[in-house]
Amino acid sequence: MSQAFESTLVEILSRTSAAGVALVDRELRYVTVNAALAAMNGLPADEHVGRHVRDVLWEPGIESIVGVLEHILSSGVPVVDASFSDNSNPQKPRHFLANYFPVREPDGSVSGLAAVVFEQTPAEQALRASESRLRRVSESGIVGMFLWTLDGGIYEANDAFLTMMGYTQADLANGLLNWRRMTPPEYAALDDRAVEELLTNGFHEQLVKEYIGEGGRRVPVTVTSAFLDGSREHGVCVCLDDRARRRAESEETRLLVAERERNQERERTLAAERAARAEAEAARADAEAANRAKSEFLAVMSHELRTPLNAIGGYAELIEQGIRGPVTAQQREDLQRIQKSQRHLLSLINEVLNYTRLESGAVSYDLAPVRVADALRAAEMLITPQLRAKGLRFSRVQCDGSLVVLADPEKLQQILLNLLSNAIKFTGVRDGWPGLVEVRCGTGHTERWVHLEVADTGRGIPPDKIDAVFEPFVQVDSGLVRPHGGTGLGLAISRDLARGMGGDLKLASVVGTGSVFTIALPRYVRGASALSPAAPRPIAEQEL
Repeated sequence: MSQAFESTLVEILSRTSAAGVALVDRELRYVTVNAALAAMNGLPADEHVGRHVRDVLWEPGIESIVGVLEHILSSGVPVVDASFSDNSNPQKPRHFLANYFPVREPDGSVSGLAAVVFEQTPAEQALRASESRLRRVSESGIVGMFLWTLDGGIYEANDAFLTMMGYTQADLANGLLNWRRMTPPEYAALDDRAVEELLTNGFHEQLVKEYIGEGGRRVPVTVTSAFLDGSREHGVCVCLDDRARRRAESEETRLLVAERERNQERERTLAAERAARAEAEAARADAEAANRAKSEFLAVMSHELRTPLNAIGGYAELIEQGIRGPVTAQQREDLQRIQKSQRHLLSLINEVLNYTRLESGAVSYDLAPVRVADALRAAEMLITPQLRAKGLRFSRVQCDGSLVVLADPEKLQQILLNLLSNAIKFTGVRDGWPGLVEVRCGTGHTERWVHLEVADTGRGIPPDKIDAVFEPFVQVDSGLVRPHGGTGLGLAISRDLARGMGGDLKLASVVGTGSVFTIALPRYVRGASALSPAAPRPIAEQEL
């Protein structure tokens, strides 16, 4: 194209706000920039002049841009439709589309380069990821340009504009292109106003319109024009293909609608979740109220039943002592059965009462250092009569005298007696050999915990019943007639007591081999303060 065309092109591009334009010398220092590019770079236009691009553009990514510019200066080959991003703000990245052209001297040498940069919206960037936002229709790719006359003639155009409209250079030479005839009637008034602006100012601002291309197809464009230097009849037009932009706007609208619909769906989901939570809270409140009523009922009934049972035991003892008169041997035997039944029933009622106290949080803990060996020895003395009555063997593995736990001594004794009584109850003679009940102690995976184990050689517990045995009022033998009595509260109480002291109670069992109950309690360290126990919770296996 002519030198006048090129100089006017630079001027018109510098005035348009559709693209950022810059001229850069061979040292990659800015010669001039327009307002649009200055805004993109966040630096006033006059402060660009003389600065190297490295001093203006953002990090990271500047080196890749410098590499492209240096390649153009050395090869003289333009680079069009190049995408790059500004990620200096990860929360708000920016995306750009750039075209770089070498500036040649009359002798053909490259003295610098020109840049035309467009900032893309997120919707345009997303659309470009799936298809090219702009078609590479010629060497310049993105900008169509043509020289015109006021009467509508087009006498020179670049390949980009011709391809955009579907024409060839031959069509141009044959006079088939006329910008007035190519303008649909509804845009004629806009063209007239643009011509008036040209006559007044020498250029007109951006005009969004359409051209009728080859075959009658409409091409949406944004155009900006200016007179050539010294002319009032001839000018240059820069034409941008708006099809990609309009598709992007349509896609952005679609995305906004989809996002609004997702937001509405999310609101409906949240409302449903809130309703479900409210329903769950109401159900939990009802369950807690029912549980409190149950606990209160059990506590009252336990107290009410203990009074007459204690009276039965007292009167039976008076009769047995002969205070009410002579007692025969048969009567004495009957009285002993009465006393045994009374003690058994009283034990069951005490278990129920203890459980209701635990469940209501009315149990307090008096934590103190307890020597493990002493606790096991005391428990052995209490269960020796039961062992002898069933003819079972007993083993207490020697415990390290230095092992001390932080526990409530009475609560620990109650747990041990519950576990030992259970072991004796469910262990018998097998193949002519008396069963074995054994107690052991040691530390867990870390030195923070001490384990007290009660093992037996009973018939064991099936894997699907292990969790259930710790539930209140549950026994493995759940038939109408159970061989072993009890309320099914002993293990539930024992685990709650262990957790109340900051520990836990675990069970391992093999059917036909036996069971091992493990009490885990915090190890006492001399000098550490005795704190209140943590809220009851299961301890993770890796902690033990």
